Amino acid sequence: MRQITDVKGLMEVLPFTVHQIYKAVRDPKNPLPFKKHGKKLLFDLEKVFAWFDNLPGKDQTLTE
Repeated sequence: MRQITDVKGLMEVLPFTVHQIYKAVRDPKNPLPFKKHGKKLLFDLEKVFAWFDNLPGKDQTLTE
């Protein structure tokens, strides 16, 4: 089952602020995927996680 959330719900899933979410949505090179319903932004979490996995940077695991 697909999980759809709004900006507030997305902030609970990803460590982003409201400002960072809106900035990511407007990014011309790699925009955060969303749908607009009226004035509300909605996010499909599966697509958001795929977007996050494709962000530049190296995945790291901390070891002791």
